[in-house]
Amino acid sequence: MQIDLPNKVWFAEVTFVSVKNGFVYLITIMDWAKRRVLSWRLSNMLHADYCALATLRCGLAEHVS
Repeated sequence: MQIDLPNKVWFAEVTFVSVKNGFVYLITIMDWAKRRVLSWRLSNMLHADYCALATLRCGLAEHVS
């Protein structure tokens, strides 16, 4: 599948970042064609569901017409 237009395919990336007292989740929503971060959020909780949902909502609000 060739993806050459922006806003056709998005993907999510979840990773954790070490901080002084443990780690935090970094959740990003990115555009596949542009390889650009559309939205991101940090969470200090083990369950990052709310953070992922907030990130997706923010990405949709900013980048979908």
